[in-house]
Amino acid sequence: MLMKVVACGVCRSNLHMIEGDWLPDVPSISPIVPGHEVTGRVVELGEGVTNFAVGDPVGVTPLWKTCGVCEFCTSGREMLCHHREITGETVNGGYAEYMVATADYAYRIPEGLDLIDAAPLFCPGITAFGAVEKLDVGPGDTVAIFGPGGVGHMAIQFAALTGAEVVAVGRTPEHLKVALEVGATRAVNSTDSDELASLTDAMDAVITFADSDVVTAQAFEALKWGAMSRRRSNMGLAGEQSSECLGGREIAQSAAGSIVDLLGDGGE
Repeated sequence: MLMKVVACGVCRSNLHMIEGDWLPDVPSISPIVPGHEVTGRVVELGEGVTNFAVGDPVGVTPLWKTCGVCEFCTSGREMLCHHREITGETVNGGYAEYMVATADYAYRIPEGLDLIDAAPLFCPGITAFGAVEKLDVGPGDTVAIFGPGGVGHMAIQFAALTGAEVVAVGRTPEHLKVALEVGATRAVNSTDSDELASLTDAMDAVITFADSDVVTAQAFEALKWGAMSRRRSNMGLAGEQSSECLGGREIAQSAAGSIVDLLGDGGE
């Protein structure tokens, strides 16, 4: 279907692609229109599309399309499909007046939600939600969010909604100030060794949004034995970090949220 774009959020990965950090694999075509957190309104329907009508407000995530039949697509992990198409990386994205979207991977936006405000929810929003949702935390738990930036500040809000106490850990005073404004109960400057030491073996769960060996080590120091670390990135642990995988700690990765994460249990 064809949508008239109202807004497209700016993701750091767009800059990585434009500057050639992911060559030769990404982008898969050139020239290409980047942009993968897109909102707009349907202006034309493709053949067989029945779940949308012209004029509907819709949003599109980085996941433009998948095969629909592999083990990942049939188990709620479609973002891992080996044949996936990525908005703005393998197909043209949202930095345009109009964009073609796949109806099965577009999402109706409630009429009361501003389409400009909604755009970032389709990448950092669902990524943050997917990471927090997998932690299974709630009242009585303490969660540390390392890297309260574009994705991290959304994770703070989702974690706070669970009833857990949320600690924001970062090195930028402006980011820490925002973290407190959006729901963190405490902000810790990671460049202050005394502040950082106060977290040692005290967190029930941690999420890191900084692809840094230093931050990963800090997160493990903060994590209680038997607790869970969730990394937003796809980077693995090696070398000295491998020795930190002790004490019954569980390590997991969260590439992004799924369709179920975005829609809820069968809802729209």
